[in-house]
Amino acid sequence: MAESAGVELSDEVAALLAEDVCYRLREATQNSSQFLKHTRRRRLTVEDFNRALRWSNVEAVCGCGSQDSLPFRPLREGDLFFPEDREVNLVELALATNIPKGCA
Repeated sequence: MAESAGVELSDEVAALLAEDVCYRLREATQNSSQFLKHTRRRRLTVEDFNRALRWSNVEAVCGCGSQDSLPFRPLREGDLFFPEDREVNLVELALATNIPKGCA
């Protein structure tokens, strides 16, 4: 991403940034799981993750938050899993989706 913006990063700096990103993702995931436990649900939602981000003074993730879980299929060659594609009616989805307050 930095290279596409014209910024050159050394391998050492890239490794430090990657370590920081991993830490922040683990922290957000841990905080969102706390919101999940307090609501006594078993499935983590986008709203749980956004609450954890807001709690950490980070801007919420804008996008489509689906209530359906993704069916993952394994790849035969290795330990790689990918979501199966399904057809989506974009008109129905666009008209039925509520945009979160902070993303409009």
